[in-house]
Amino acid sequence: MMKKGDMSLNLIIVAAILMVIFVVLVVIFSGRMGIFRGSIEKCSSYKGTCTKEGCSGTYEIEKSEYSCDLNGNAKYNEGKLIDGVCCIAVAST
Repeated sequence: MMKKGDMSLNLIIVAAILMVIFVVLVVIFSGRMGIFRGSIEKCSSYKGTCTKEGCSGTYEIEKSEYSCDLNGNAKYNEGKLIDGVCCIAVAST
């Protein structure tokens, strides 16, 4: 026969195990989502070009939300003079 205290101790242990599993799942999936998000925000993913001079074409626009890394250190968007800006071609009318 179980005492009232035994049941609450079991409940605490099960809750702790579930909490650890939940934290591990969050870490795994947030890490994967970060990898996916990083790959789709790169300038090259949108057929853009990174340049330090800025966009020069008539039908090009500067997109600051897309990442550039011209110096190749795997740190994106360190500023226009270091990593440049992303230039995306837009359709002419």
